[in-house]
Amino acid sequence: MKTAIPDILGNLGESEYTVLSSAYCKLQELREHLARMHDGYLLDGTPPTFDRVEAARILMEEVFGEVEAYVLALAEPGDDVCVGYRKAA
Repeated sequence: MKTAIPDILGNLGESEYTVLSSAYCKLQELREHLARMHDGYLLDGTPPTFDRVEAARILMEEVFGEVEAYVLALAEPGDDVCVGYRKAA
C-alpha cells in the first residue's frame, strides 16, 4: 500500500469521506435487507424471492464498485489488498 491505514484515515479529504460514508450507508441498507430476508425465512420457511435476492446483489455490486475504486487507487500495482482477509475454502 502507498500509505499506512492510520495515515489515510487521518488525511481523509471531503471526497474520500463522501465515498466511505456512501459505502457505509449502502452496507447498512444491505445488512437490513438481508436481515429481513433471513427473518422472513425463519418466520414462515419461505425462501426469498428472486427480486429480493437480486436487489441485494445489485446493492452489493454498487458498494463494492465504490470501495474497490477507492482502495485500488491507494494500492501499488500488483498489491493484493485482501491478503490476510480471505477465508480458507
